Amino acid sequence: MRRLLRPALLTLALILPPAVVGAQPDPVAARILAEEEIEAGFTLPVAWVGPGDAGDRIEVVPAAGGAAVNSVPVGEDSPTALRMPARPGAYTLRYVAGADGAVLATQAVEILPVSGWLYAVPRTRAGGTLEVDWDGPAYPGDRIALVPEAGGAAVAETGIDAGAPLGIAVPEVPGLYQLRYVMDEGATVLARRAVEVIAAEATLAAPEAARAGAPVAVAWTGPAFDKDHVAVARPWPGAPAYETLTYVREGSPLIVEMPAAPGLYEIRYVAPHLGDAVLARREIVLSAVTASIDASATAEAGGHIAVTWEGPDYRRDFLSIARAGAPDAEALAEAYTSEDSPLVLPVPDAPGAYEIRYHLGRTGRVLARHAFEALEQ
Repeated sequence: MRRLLRPALLTLALILPPAVVGAQPDPVAARILAEEEIEAGFTLPVAWVGPGDAGDRIEVVPAAGGAAVNSVPVGEDSPTALRMPARPGAYTLRYVAGADGAVLATQAVEILPVSGWLYAVPRTRAGGTLEVDWDGPAYPGDRIALVPEAGGAAVAETGIDAGAPLGIAVPEVPGLYQLRYVMDEGATVLARRAVEVIAAEATLAAPEAARAGAPVAVAWTGPAFDKDHVAVARPWPGAPAYETLTYVREGSPLIVEMPAAPGLYEIRYVAPHLGDAVLARREIVLSAVTASIDASATAEAGGHIAVTWEGPDYRRDFLSIARAGAPDAEALAEAYTSEDSPLVLPVPDAPGAYEIRYHLGRTGRVLARHAFEALEQ
């Protein structure tokens, strides 16, 4: 591309004597000089000497006549930058006096065609990001747009200043679309490429039954958009959107914790990027889990008590000691079941009635209780 001023442009001010600001316009006192051939849409430096009065401008018009396509005030310094038209052909650059519209100087310029190029995969999933490689003039304001094949406004745009390749957001609505390289001047389309947006899909593989609260391996396929997750929820209307949630970014298969309560549930692949669309689901039945505790009926206050237990031993499950009748969330001593069975718990210093409890670690739900009395030493 010919985008550099010839040396003559830089010395034009030395060829003619400077005009007196405010003096009567004189055709011989104005000159303009610029490249004689330049690509469409390029912002062309135009060197000028002229009155420089308020309202004076440089404009580009079709050589055959007609209104100016673009114009710019001459300002205080030369050269002045003027964007060239998008349509190739013969044009005329003009120095126009602001006072009366008189044309004080002209120069012919040929606008050359400019092209663009696009590459992207022909099919992509709804709601994702499409990588687009491109080539083109890369003028300021140029962009890559995605528009419905049937026409209408762009559903997504990314400026070419994002580099090549760049990413453009894919709409949630499946259908036929068109990628376009859009030159900023005149919103001129330099390249097009058809793209089909297909519905996002997912699959899930998991057992049909498991123990309540257990970790379950769930294999999945899906778009893996940011924040996509596998949720476990009750399958009836009005139920919470999830009782457990695991992000798919952790890979496949996922280890998904089941809810603590037994019953019928759904494992779901959920895509928040698509309005929390459920792309796949499968039922799972959770059976009740039980636990038991074996310990003495009495212990010395301030001493220790040995506890033998049986239970699911899920991650973070624990045993606690609390006063008899205290809420399940209250505890005076705790120990994780990962410490094995039997284990030893400290007995509170105050004599009285107490309980040893087996808790599910994720919810704190109590599966077993054992009453004992702390006796005064």
